[in-house]
Amino acid sequence: MFNKDELVRYSRHVSLEEFGEAGQLKLKQARVLCIGCGGLAATAVSYLAAAGVGCIGLVDDDVVDESNLQRQVLFKTSEIGQKKVKALAARIIELNPHVQVETYDTRLSDSNALELIEKFDITIDCTDNFYAKYLINDACFEAKKPFVYGSVFHFEGQASFFSGVDQPCLRCLFPAPPTAGMVPNCAEEGVLGVLPGLMGTIQAIEVIKYLSGLGDNLKGRLFFINTLTMSSQKFEFSPADSCPICQGKKTFHELERQGVQSCAANALSTISAKALSQIMDQVILIDVREDFERKICNIGGIFAPLSQFELAIKDLDRTKKVITYCKVGKRSQAALQILKEHGFKDVASLEGGILSWIDVIDPSLQRY
Repeated sequence: MFNKDELVRYSRHVSLEEFGEAGQLKLKQARVLCIGCGGLAATAVSYLAAAGVGCIGLVDDDVVDESNLQRQVLFKTSEIGQKKVKALAARIIELNPHVQVETYDTRLSDSNALELIEKFDITIDCTDNFYAKYLINDACFEAKKPFVYGSVFHFEGQASFFSGVDQPCLRCLFPAPPTAGMVPNCAEEGVLGVLPGLMGTIQAIEVIKYLSGLGDNLKGRLFFINTLTMSSQKFEFSPADSCPICQGKKTFHELERQGVQSCAANALSTISAKALSQIMDQVILIDVREDFERKICNIGGIFAPLSQFELAIKDLDRTKKVITYCKVGKRSQAALQILKEHGFKDVASLEGGILSWIDVIDPSLQRY
């Protein structure tokens, strides 16, 4: 069961009458999968490791970037450029050597989601994009595994619990993801640094309650907090009769295949950094970022933040090819939609944004 060192480490749990050794043993025997190793994960997995969860799985293919350090508090400046799963695994072992860590240096996809999720008892959604969140939902319900949802944006956070067996699911709450590229993530729009820590802590609480069998979880309820006003609410939501997943109308593979086809059909044009570098003098290039970003790095072009975009393009030549760019490609896709609405035909956005340009064309530019 527990050796002397473990009993000392977990004594504050064991001394809780409702928890005791039985509750601690449930944590020790549990396997928790964390998908996404950013700001939410930094706090969620640190508390789960400290609590004594037996095995924690980490899924992410990203590396530590200097701009991550404002909120992803388990990473060090010296680890910039290192794989996140490797750096986070090392931090978990430092926190608690009794915890086993499994790392998966990969991006979640429809080809690996089920296989990964089936290996664990519960999943934490610590991702920052809608595609991954719906993928986690669909795979968890296919595998009949629970997951804890978390999301942050600007100064606001959300969290909920989904059983993976009983309705409702994420698609009951949000029936369909927004059009690709229309909703920026925190890399584009920013997030208050402490907010992911707050929401990651709530996610860790939900996991611990589920594993130990204590308390009421957030099933069928969405927890929402605005940190500017420090107001919080819980919204109840019900199963949707038309839900394709938890109503059993479609299998995981049917839904993901449909989703991929839908995304392909709705996708707006992109151009690679390499291709753009070969035609830079033949196109109208537009930077849709904010002024502080342009001061950090830029590749030229007209400066037209999205808030001023319609005014900036009114006199442009509609017969020429227009290329938009931002940091990672989200805002530039939104700009394309505006261009199309104003009659521009030959348009594209820089795939991967200026960060892709830095990686492929000019590494001397400052990343952020």
